[in-house]
Amino acid sequence: MKTLVVVDVQHDFASPDGALYVKGSEIIANKVLEVIKDFDHVVFTLDFHPINHCSFVENGGIWPAHCVAYTEGTAYFDGGIRYGEILEELGVVKY
Repeated sequence: MKTLVVVDVQHDFASPDGALYVKGSEIIANKVLEVIKDFDHVVFTLDFHPINHCSFVENGGIWPAHCVAYTEGTAYFDGGIRYGEILEELGVVKY
């Protein structure tokens, strides 16, 4: 059995206008789609913080506010490719 773990592919990391954008990461959603059908199970993780998280600069931490709960920054970044619909078609997720 093979498991793919997709870690924190979120707006704040993968979108050029995200709070902690990683240069070049916007291509990761397509890369995941290229390999996902080769796995038996897929697990997605999400970074998800309260607005007053201790890791944020405003609260004495070292990071800018990012992936704040219930904001666009926490959303899975799909690069505009309707990722959720494709995953459903592959039988990976069901809504």
